[in-house]
Amino acid sequence: MVWYSLNVEESKEIRIKEASIAEFSSVATRSEFEEIAERGFWESEKILIEKYFKPNTSILDLGCGSGRTTIPLYRAGYRIIGVDITPEMIEAALSVSKAKNLKIDYRIGDATQLDFGDNIFDGAIFANNGWAQIPGKDNRQKALNETYRVLKSGGIFIFTSHERYISRKTFMFWLREFIHMAGAGEVKEQVGRAGFTLVLEQKMGDIAKSDAQAMRGSLNKSFDSHKSPVFYVCKKP
Repeated sequence: MVWYSLNVEESKEIRIKEASIAEFSSVATRSEFEEIAERGFWESEKILIEKYFKPNTSILDLGCGSGRTTIPLYRAGYRIIGVDITPEMIEAALSVSKAKNLKIDYRIGDATQLDFGDNIFDGAIFANNGWAQIPGKDNRQKALNETYRVLKSGGIFIFTSHERYISRKTFMFWLREFIHMAGAGEVKEQVGRAGFTLVLEQKMGDIAKSDAQAMRGSLNKSFDSHKSPVFYVCKKP
């Protein structure tokens, strides 16, 4: 019975993963993300990056998509590598960087199985709730473990976790494909299990209220900081 349950759960996670990749591979989504790449950092991201990432260091941008965070990191002088599991997102990122005459290193890759050696990067970022979109608690743990592995001692990892923003374009997809959104207690437990020290846990709206207001951080019309995404800043001892 346990074996059967585990296989059903694994099958569900694989199905969700494949559906997610298919969704982000569509022509419409690629076009939308090429536009998103132009937006650059959230103000809250900019604040934390400037505070915790040392200048001119090596940074891994996980779930980089079309390069929304990768491009400003590159322009800020970081030695940046962007990784995304969806080939079409990497194609979009390369297209955007080529149009801007930027030579950014983008690679197709899975955050749960990173193709890098140990102790390579000074920092890593998994923006826009990307970590929380990984289906399955075990897989989210693998992503944390892998990020820990590729970071140098003292390396910083910044990521967000929160319920997904709903729009007309994505509503039916997320209605079909339920993905568990971990609570704060579960996130912190997994961060510690990976070996990280939690440096900061703070709501996006408390870092930069303008971000949450602009992106409808609350599911209702009035801004509610309690419902905004939570930033986690972790350090490898």
